[in-house]
Amino acid sequence: MADKRDLATIQKEELEKFRIRIEQLRRKYDQYLLGHEKVEPTREREKLDIQLKKSKLMLTPYSVIRFRFQNLMAHYRTHTARWDRVQRNRELDLVREIRTGVISDGPTPPEKPAAEKPVKEQSPEEKKAKAKRLSSTAQEAEELASALTKPKKKPKADTLRTVYDDWVAAKKQVGQDGAGVGYERFKARLEKQQQSAAKKGLDLTFDVTVEKGKVTVTPKTNKKTSKE
Repeated sequence: MADKRDLATIQKEELEKFRIRIEQLRRKYDQYLLGHEKVEPTREREKLDIQLKKSKLMLTPYSVIRFRFQNLMAHYRTHTARWDRVQRNRELDLVREIRTGVISDGPTPPEKPAAEKPVKEQSPEEKKAKAKRLSSTAQEAEELASALTKPKKKPKADTLRTVYDDWVAAKKQVGQDGAGVGYERFKARLEKQQQSAAKKGLDLTFDVTVEKGKVTVTPKTNKKTSKE
């Protein structure tokens, strides 16, 4: 069955799917580089690379979508360069350890017993300071482990922020400066329109369009769905 949605809507959804997949891949690589995962997610990366190359978003007639896709690709290249650099450094460290004899294929020769050093008895003040340091270190380790294992709450999407970013990007695309209008001021205008529409039982969304060098924020109304 043919998709009856307009091209802009379809390409915006494709762009958002790429953004989510890149973020998921970034998290997997972070877990791998931190040692929490043993297998590098190369298969997911190769699949994503192929789909990004085949994507037609770079040839889209909509300048805002093309601009956002270019920025997304730039961020992705930054991530891949970092992943490759860290992996390459790991391999170099391993080769260096093998060459210097830190890692040996044969049995490790027995070490000579070290001469025992006389144990100096610690004063009560030194014992108290050491216990305090150990307690502080244990607490920091516990907080770090909690931060790594605690699931992050998914932030609520700010749709008006997306509209603002698209508007600024479109302004730059046509050679205008959109940064003169701050986000809070821009957001207040759109929220006022949404509040007026809500009183009439309507949901108001916005699209950024570029036509004949003019950037316009176009409102779209939908019937408000009732919540039971």
